[in-house]
Amino acid sequence: HVDSSVFSMCLSEQGGLLTIGGNSSLHRAAPVWVPMKMRASYSVVLSSVSFEGDSSSVLSSDFGFTMVDSGTTFTYLPQPLYGKLSDAVTRFCKTNQECGGKPSGSGCWTMDRKEDVEKFPSLRVKFRQGGGSMLWRGQSYMYRKTVNSNKWCFGFQDNGPVRETVLGATWMIGQDVIFDLNKGRLGLAPADCPSFVKRPAGPSRPISLPVPLGKLASSDKPAASGGGWMPHVGGAMLRWTRLPATPLLQGAAIAALLLLALCGVLSLVRNLGA
Repeated sequence: HVDSSVFSMCLSEQGGLLTIGGNSSLHRAAPVWVPMKMRASYSVVLSSVSFEGDSSSVLSSDFGFTMVDSGTTFTYLPQPLYGKLSDAVTRFCKTNQECGGKPSGSGCWTMDRKEDVEKFPSLRVKFRQGGGSMLWRGQSYMYRKTVNSNKWCFGFQDNGPVRETVLGATWMIGQDVIFDLNKGRLGLAPADCPSFVKRPAGPSRPISLPVPLGKLASSDKPAASGGGWMPHVGGAMLRWTRLPATPLLQGAAIAALLLLALCGVLSLVRNLGA
């Protein structure tokens, strides 16, 4: 039996896996569970962001409404918080051998090796409700500027004057993010998320999904605060998600959604056959 009220997304730098029913085989540690609200989007309440091993917080308030959205490529922070976090990471690198790289413009470094991205400080993200927290590592919040490039830049961006935080794909990389709709909670587990340089082969025979998507709440389109918007289905909800303003990243986000949907169907077929 597949529990259609639980689905998870495990993103890597290239692709990932969407699973319906939950999957712990990729986890490197037990998931941390935090309360999650479900309306027009999936939302959580943040408490603080700090450097791992440092009790003082870099960010501790004014996160505003915080949504979890795989359809958003970057992670967006209100303008004051973005400034504080980018300045704090930049200062850390200046006092720690530039985190193994060389500065290359605002918020970017050139790295001789991909592995050197691990030298960027890990960030401890804490949630207000439930007392849970997770590590946001440099391998997640730094992104490669172009394919095969040695330039890495901040994967968190300025959301302008809007008091709203969007935890996008760069926040999810390297984590299995579990959406438990029945219990209204979000699970976060460090995981070895698969990469797909080439698109996986499709199913060899027709399949039918035994669970209807249910009622789709399509009327709750949020007000845009930059970039474009597109609808996509997550679980039993039709959600509007922000796309970056650049055509290249819009195309990448759409391709990622299509790949995740395909991976989800393949995972469902595997689970049903088990």
